[in-house]
Amino acid sequence: MGYTRRFLIWILAVLLLVACTRQVYRLRNMDARGVEFTTELSKGYLEFSRQESFDLDWGDAQRFATKGIRARQGEYVEPEHLDMWSLPAHVVPMMAQARMHLVELLTPEVVYKYPKEAARVQIAFDCWVEEQEENWQTARIAGCREHFYQKLDALYTKSTSTDVLRNLFASPMPTAVIYFDVGKTTLTTRTKEIIKHMAGQLAHVKSYDIILNAYADSTGSKELNKQLSQQRAQSVKTELIKHGVLEDRIAVFAFGEEHPRFPSTDGKHVDENRSVEINIDIIR
Repeated sequence: MGYTRRFLIWILAVLLLVACTRQVYRLRNMDARGVEFTTELSKGYLEFSRQESFDLDWGDAQRFATKGIRARQGEYVEPEHLDMWSLPAHVVPMMAQARMHLVELLTPEVVYKYPKEAARVQIAFDCWVEEQEENWQTARIAGCREHFYQKLDALYTKSTSTDVLRNLFASPMPTAVIYFDVGKTTLTTRTKEIIKHMAGQLAHVKSYDIILNAYADSTGSKELNKQLSQQRAQSVKTELIKHGVLEDRIAVFAFGEEHPRFPSTDGKHVDENRSVEINIDIIR
């Protein structure tokens, strides 16, 4: 019985190695079909999967090679969802907050203007998640974590420059999205800065209307999530008014979990639904 089990494990390892090698080879030789951001993502995932193969972690190597293939085909692949990994409980709140900051920063405007920097931040986050699950190479965990925060702060500094914010107002209905942590309704320092800059740009606009669409994920009861979405919208509205936006120009729609921005395909809650969309209709 012991010999049979070892033999089966050996066969499984060989099959995993073959599958991993095939995926890495395919990624390395594919032509890029997407925008610069997805191309840069695919390059980062290729290097990451190679490193994991070198470490004999063929399962994760295959995972990130597959992610790289999807990016090379032009698909935007999201940063890793934490509930897909077995992470130590004490680090989950910090990592959830980090992911929230990352998602709120990777707007279409930012990834278009700074594709390389945006891709590097996402790769660093996924590296942190993967190393944190293994939870034994403390130097590598710290390295991925610090690399992520350094890249995040650098990209955040660039993305709040006037030229990027001006792009938010280039179309009749520009949109920004403010994200929230689980069960939270308070704004982060970064989201306050985003709202402040938006309000500053509106000071130069004669007439406008603002629509706040507020959402919640499916954690908790429907009644609670409805209340959370209302309070999140109020947080955004209060911050806009604080920076000079007229209250009578703001309309609020709180959907809770009933009309999500991103419907769940597997019955699980979707982190990105903990959000408020800011839609600005500039009346010309």
